[in-house]
Amino acid sequence: METSPIRLKKRADRRLREGHCWIFSNEIADPPISDLEPGALYTVSDWQGEFLGIGYANPRSLIACRILARKKTEIDGDFFRCRINKAAAWRKAVLGDAACCRMVFSESDGLPGLIVDRYGGHFVCQSFTAGMDRFIVPIADVIASEF
Repeated sequence: METSPIRLKKRADRRLREGHCWIFSNEIADPPISDLEPGALYTVSDWQGEFLGIGYANPRSLIACRILARKKTEIDGDFFRCRINKAAAWRKAVLGDAACCRMVFSESDGLPGLIVDRYGGHFVCQSFTAGMDRFIVPIADVIASEF
């Protein structure tokens, strides 16, 4: 997977290192915010070039980048399958075999910008970001094949 780089300003990495998954527009050193492609994947590094994660960007939002992964990994159907199955397994452990639940809840399940609600055998997927809009088809494919 080819991704373009985002380099953060000095000391802008603290929140990411503490587990936060948002990068605000005023924390990006380069490229210029206006050069970011809405929904495109980027490799995020600190001001010295140390890898921090992979996220997707939106130059039209104060939250300019949302982190999907903190390790170098492919962001593809298998990535979403793993995250969605993990979220569903946690709901099952907590709720049992509930017919209706919020199966994926955005940042709390490592999928910022995505909500998936289950109503029996029906699912409602909501994408709230340009990044998740790009992946809605593989996400729907995972849900259709796994559940």
